[in-house]
Amino acid sequence: TGLCDHPAVLAYQRLLYGTPQLVARLYGYQERSERALAGALGGPEGAARLAAGQIVAVQRILAQENVRRIMDGESADAVEADAVRAAELGFRQLGEGLGGRYA
Repeated sequence: TGLCDHPAVLAYQRLLYGTPQLVARLYGYQERSERALAGALGGPEGAARLAAGQIVAVQRILAQENVRRIMDGESADAVEADAVRAAELGFRQLGEGLGGRYA
């Protein structure tokens, strides 16, 4: 979730996101995660891949925002309530759809 302000974790995140080769590998990891999730979801391949991509995207965006705020100096405790609200919103939108909000 990216909701950790331990110094060793922050050092790891700086290394990961500050190294282009590692960022490229991260995208490959995310693609493999999407494929594995699509297989676990089952159903028509196209629909399963779209659903998996949406789920992984929500997780990625939530984690990126948490990491950004913590890297900017906020504590994990200070970020937690907003992170929970954002996760509830993100997964509610997954479950209910966008409802024409952005169409």
